[in-house]
Amino acid sequence: FLDADHNFLRSTCIEVFVSGSGSNLGGRGRGSKSNLVGLRCVHCKHVPKRERANQAVSYPSKTANICESVRNFQRTHLEACDYIPNEIKQKYRKLVSQKYRKIPVKYVKVYVAEAACEIGMVQT
Repeated sequence: FLDADHNFLRSTCIEVFVSGSGSNLGGRGRGSKSNLVGLRCVHCKHVPKRERANQAVSYPSKTANICESVRNFQRTHLEACDYIPNEIKQKYRKLVSQKYRKIPVKYVKVYVAEAACEIGMVQT
């Protein structure tokens, strides 16, 4: 259902994770809470926070905001991250530049939120 570029990001660049106790969570106002569900770059997750490009980790406050977190990753992190291999960046650029029927964002948002609920994510 997702566009080729969204599928690529989901399968190659971004992972869902649950923060552990005492994790360096990043983000504003998150402190050291544990058990938060977040999205992060698979390529720089092992790097200290201060060495990562912006938007390497995000904690969407609602399942409806997951799409916005991915969009922020696309706009801010993808090209700035030194740990994402150039081949991956080039493949992503090629996918984005291709002409194909784009799925309207409102449908993508609903799909992503429903898929998140299906894997057990809940609003808190």
